[in-house]
Amino acid sequence: MQAAYAELQKGIDSLDMSGPKWSATKANVDAGATTYKVQAGNTLGQIVADYNKKNPGANLKWQDVAKWSGIADPSKMKVGHVINFADPTAAKVAAPAAPAPANSVATPPKAVVDSAGVVAPTDTLKGP
Repeated sequence: MQAAYAELQKGIDSLDMSGPKWSATKANVDAGATTYKVQAGNTLGQIVADYNKKNPGANLKWQDVAKWSGIADPSKMKVGHVINFADPTAAKVAAPAAPAPANSVATPPKAVVDSAGVVAPTDTLKGP
């Protein structure tokens, strides 16, 4: 038993525990950006964290960004992949309706002040 322990300890002692041999390249997402092109060494979590830092209130989650960007496995993200910071399939906001023609006149609602001094919008105003 003691020999097995000594062998195990020898294996543990031979492990390199100095940390990872790679380093991530810091993402540099522009404030207000809608997309980001992945650089060598970027991680999705790091990209999203940088986006959130530069866009207060954004509070994006890496899982949503992965889905919007077509990334099934963030560990297999490729250099040059375009990251989307919004759902590209979300409904677009409709343009406001065109204003009424200049020659049209809006009809004001009818109103009257009752005995309590309240204006009722469906009645007509009566003068003194």
